[in-house]
Amino acid sequence: MDPDLRDKIIKTATKVEGIEADVGEIKEGQGKIWTAIDGLREDGQETRVALGKINWLPKVVYGLLMAIIGRALWIIGAAGKP
Repeated sequence: MDPDLRDKIIKTATKVEGIEADVGEIKEGQGKIWTAIDGLREDGQETRVALGKINWLPKVVYGLLMAIIGRALWIIGAAGKP
């Protein structure tokens, strides 16, 4: 076999092996990315559930605020009467 041809075949095979290794690493990295994305989705769902459980909080704050304002108006109204 011609030495130049043999060298080219070896270099090509080495490059192919390197490419295959790179592809394997890319697939592994892609798997890690999908795992991270799935984790973020789960976190997002947990966050939505948590927010859903505390959606009553603004209503309570609004109710307390209205009670305070109502009480203040009642006191002001009562103070004006003899």
